[in-house]
Amino acid sequence: MPIKTTNDTLNNLPIPERISYIFNCYAPEEILITSSFGTSSAFLLYHISRFNTKPDVHFINTGFHFSTTLQYRDELAHLFGLNIIDVKPDFEDHSYTEYEKLWQRDPDACCELNKVSPLEALKKKYKVWVTGLMAHQSDTREKISIVEVNPAILKFNPLFDEDPTKITDKLKKLKIPLHPLLEHGFESVGCMQCTDRGVGRDGRWQGLNKTECGLHNFQKKD
Repeated sequence: MPIKTTNDTLNNLPIPERISYIFNCYAPEEILITSSFGTSSAFLLYHISRFNTKPDVHFINTGFHFSTTLQYRDELAHLFGLNIIDVKPDFEDHSYTEYEKLWQRDPDACCELNKVSPLEALKKKYKVWVTGLMAHQSDTREKISIVEVNPAILKFNPLFDEDPTKITDKLKKLKIPLHPLLEHGFESVGCMQCTDRGVGRDGRWQGLNKTECGLHNFQKKD
């Protein structure tokens, strides 16, 4: 089925049916699910956890995460019955970025070594990549769709049309714990050195000409 036809069909389906579609099309071992365990991550994980057959969830552990994020990861893994696999950067690459404090003078290179490269190696083992991206999270993400043809792997964004400002209320209604930093003004959480308080993604890479880590390649706005 052409991608446009697939997207048109899935657009009209609720999230559980969208995820069911992918689970029916691919075997669990063919599905790569990643989560940052950020402030909105629990919403996608909740929906995935409701299926009897659940693929592993991969967490890119850069070595620079807040301890509260790691605790939140473990809490959600226990709550949802998920098997979490840490994806870590090459030891020498990570040591280099730490020693040089690369996030200060070249944050793109820091992200490349600690996030992008480890994931690129992992993607080669799978056919489809399930993400929690939402089009309304930022200007760079506004053109995403449910299914996207990526050079390396098919991308599946079942939450693409969700309103990120309403995710917190939905999690509360579901009685799902929130990321501990949310109540302290951190609406988007990444690595410690590059995360500050802020609305939406405004707290990420403050003062730098940078809005994304590089894990996702977005089309520029017209």
